[in-house]
Amino acid sequence: MQKEIMEINRQLEEIRAALAGKEFDSLFFTGCGGGLQYTEPSRYAAAAQSKRLRVYGMPAAELMAMDPACLGERSIVIVSSLNGVMPEAVQALRWANEKGAFTIGTTAFPGTPVDRESKTSLIYQEARGAHPYTQMYGITLLITFTILDVLEGNRTISRLPGQMERLDALCAKAGEVYGGEKLDEFIARFASKNMIYVVGSGPNYANAYYLATCYLLEIQWMDASPINSAEFFHGCLEIADRYSNFVMLVGVGASRKMDERARDFIDRFCDGMFVVDAADYDLSAIDDDLKPYIAQIITHYLIASVFMPRLAEARHHSLDRRRYYGKMEY
Repeated sequence: MQKEIMEINRQLEEIRAALAGKEFDSLFFTGCGGGLQYTEPSRYAAAAQSKRLRVYGMPAAELMAMDPACLGERSIVIVSSLNGVMPEAVQALRWANEKGAFTIGTTAFPGTPVDRESKTSLIYQEARGAHPYTQMYGITLLITFTILDVLEGNRTISRLPGQMERLDALCAKAGEVYGGEKLDEFIARFASKNMIYVVGSGPNYANAYYLATCYLLEIQWMDASPINSAEFFHGCLEIADRYSNFVMLVGVGASRKMDERARDFIDRFCDGMFVVDAADYDLSAIDDDLKPYIAQIITHYLIASVFMPRLAEARHHSLDRRRYYGKMEY
């Protein structure tokens, strides 16, 4: 796996060289569906830490429809597409190029339009079992902090790669914690339920969206909805009763208080809550300011590699099964 990590680092250096000496004032993250949500923790990080950049994240079709006045030659546009051929993502890439933006493509497939037509690109791995360092969540963070270093001298990138290299072992440990009885509890609670609410915030909100929308709605055809912990008490709390079903994703860092507040309220009124708490992970070797970003990658691992394969098996509904997506024109 060290070879794959070295290749990612080589591509990051190409991005660094391509950015050197240029001036930018805005940073856009765009893509479709899960591909866009993979970039959300990075958008959050850039918005929190950049002192000069205006930072935005939105679906490719919406970005083009909005046509932001500030998007132009002083903009960086990161276009995310797993397969590299998602029509709206490719259209947004070409549109951004026409506006003179500096485009960075991220995809798992070299030679595709997102790779070929970007000013510079990074090819990541998405095969099950690939090191998290080389997958989408990880590499988008690496790209983002490379940008912040080149443009603003933010030296987080000097620490992030070494800590991300620990992710393989940290994910394995978390899998041990949330396997066994906790995994059995997850399956027992949700395999036959009709509506599931997934709550989270901060960098972890991407996981709430990913679990609810990409896995439960898209892949399992189960009614589900992501809820931001910060918004839970502004209407969503009314759905909590003994019969409602919640997955509560509790993070670490600044957003944890919001998650705990939602968790504690749900616990008072609901019998069907399952909690995934990043405080259960071994983050002792991770710097405090990086823990929220490392933790959300671990939570994604649990969703994708621990919970969902077993849920699909229990429901006799393959993770590859679709009715419309990729099956028809729409």
